[in-house]
Amino acid sequence: MRVVGASANLLRNDKGTFVRTRTIWTPECWDNGYIDNKGRFRVYRPDCPRAFKSGYALRAHVVWWLHHGQCHDKSEDLHHKDHNRLNDSIGNLEAKLRAEHMRHHHAKPLAIVICDGCCQEFYVPPWRIRQRVTRFCSQACYQKSPRSQQHKDNIAAGNKRSWQSGGARRKVQPCMYALQAHQALSLPILSMSSLLEVTPSSA
Repeated sequence: MRVVGASANLLRNDKGTFVRTRTIWTPECWDNGYIDNKGRFRVYRPDCPRAFKSGYALRAHVVWWLHHGQCHDKSEDLHHKDHNRLNDSIGNLEAKLRAEHMRHHHAKPLAIVICDGCCQEFYVPPWRIRQRVTRFCSQACYQKSPRSQQHKDNIAAGNKRSWQSGGARRKVQPCMYALQAHQALSLPILSMSSLLEVTPSSA
């Protein structure tokens, strides 16, 4: 590499093409850098542990590194307190867990719903409103609420369908060895309805 023109201080490589020179960023040259497509300010600091392959790093990361002597943890993000990405002063930066940082920026306001049981206001996330109608603030209020006859009929119909599908019968069917023992002793085999009526104490 040779110098061409001492006054211009231009550098050329062995092939004769100009070499691009960059100035190491320091807090004294605060605005020496550029704004990327995400609105963050990048500066040339290749010695920063969080620098990219090009040698540039986010100015917020460099400021935090120079002030604390080490970079923030990889599970954390640097949060701008005033929500201005270009304000990278150390007093405006705060290290937050990545999940907490995402919740802070993408949190949606909670919806206010009045409980049908205790008539008190409670807050629910918007997705619960979209998914189904939320009427009660807790399970206790739901249990204390009066049941309509239609609600009772729906529960009875659901239990009947579950029984007809065999889901409840599989839990109480006697084992094969019990049936063989009844046949060997010539004892009458209990029907399914009688087996359901047998309690653990009588058995």
